[in-house]
Amino acid sequence: GAVPATRPRLVIAVVVNDEVITRMEVRERIASIERSLKAQGTALPAAAELEKQILERMIIDRLQIQLAKEQGMRIDDISLDRALHKIAEQNKTTLQELRNQVEREGSSFFSFREEIRDDIMMQRIRDREVDSKIQVSELEIDNFLAAQALSTVKNQEINLGHIMVRIPENATPE
Repeated sequence: GAVPATRPRLVIAVVVNDEVITRMEVRERIASIERSLKAQGTALPAAAELEKQILERMIIDRLQIQLAKEQGMRIDDISLDRALHKIAEQNKTTLQELRNQVEREGSSFFSFREEIRDDIMMQRIRDREVDSKIQVSELEIDNFLAAQALSTVKNQEINLGHIMVRIPENATPE
């Protein structure tokens, strides 16, 4: 008789709300991080520690993406394409060469695009969370202006800026 086709079993690494992260996804991420670290000449941490850190990062990322989606956040293809062009520009290359590089490193460009979409969404959700927690009251502004008016230093110029520095996943404390 005919033998029923068997599908490879998807072994679940962890469940994040109603989504799963499979062992295969974790292994693929580990392989990707290992390739990046080797290309940078960075020593690899112990396998168990690397897996723990990557799994924790994947859980946090998945939670942030879920939160963004719950809040109705979407990254359209036009915004995604702009971001990809910017990445290529920053790497002093073309989008096609970026695509070739991604594929040479063993990833599909489609997967890379979706990772960038998720990265943009996570950055926006983090920005929104930070912005919602920063509140300067009218009293604080009035006090600052009053203190400046009493200051003996005249013609003082104040430059304000909002600086965000993205730290790579595998950054050392240094």
